[in-house]
Amino acid sequence: MYSKVQMKVRWRSAGWLLILLACPAVAQEEGARALWDTQFLRQRPPAKKAIAAPPKAPTVVPATLPAPVPLVADNFSDRLLGFTMWRLRPSLTADEPGARILMHSERDKEWTPERISVGTALTESQFVRFSIESARPGYLYVIDREQYEDGSVGEPFLIFPTTKTRGGDNRVAPGIVVELPAWDDKPNYMWLKRSRADHVGELLTILVASQPLPGIAIGPEPLPLEAAQLAGWEATWGAKVERLDAAAPGKAYTAVEQAAGTGRRPLTQSDPLPHTLYRVEGKTGDPLLVKVPLKILR
Repeated sequence: MYSKVQMKVRWRSAGWLLILLACPAVAQEEGARALWDTQFLRQRPPAKKAIAAPPKAPTVVPATLPAPVPLVADNFSDRLLGFTMWRLRPSLTADEPGARILMHSERDKEWTPERISVGTALTESQFVRFSIESARPGYLYVIDREQYEDGSVGEPFLIFPTTKTRGGDNRVAPGIVVELPAWDDKPNYMWLKRSRADHVGELLTILVASQPLPGIAIGPEPLPLEAAQLAGWEATWGAKVERLDAAAPGKAYTAVEQAAGTGRRPLTQSDPLPHTLYRVEGKTGDPLLVKVPLKILR
């Protein structure tokens, strides 16, 4: 387990450390995926004319969002959360030029994100990113904990929102994508590193609430949370979660997805879906609460 000092140093030097915990897997059923896809897409804005590929060095702009409104009825389609895990690999000629990452620390080598399934074991020092999209308007929170071999977890840290990403704006809406790290973060990728021998994975808890969570004062660095506070949220809002993945991982990042990830436009009904969809049961008005697994290859 990291000490608080070690955590601060790691976040400042590595930029990001990813946390996630296992969610129950669901058999891949074509009919269910088609239904979930349709319901998720219907929440997005309709497609408009095609846009040109974004520039090679994108500029992040604030997302333009309506203020979320209180939920008045439970609904199958708005209880879906999209999550995509991206593994970075050296860019190929066929990859879209506008969807590549230039790493100055790698002698200006270009890398392309490609989709991988949640739960794919990653090697230490593997470069990764992830993106989140909600089927309902609200406020997004992402909490990070290490996971150990005996099933215990480390201290929770709120890694989103911070004032370094989107200026602290954590509002979300259908079609609005939050990417972590942000494209203007330095570095704009994460990598995995064990803190101790029995460190086997990361635990990411994702919350989408209809109103801002009280008592959260964000700053430029990840915010330490009380374990009891997180346990209370999980006890109050935890509900059954089902998961469906796209059939084939390995699809490369597109210029349209990068445009959405940098805030220049929302994803529309004709644009790519998230790789993984989670359906969350629960009471009307309760936040969506999802836990996603990330494993470190031994």
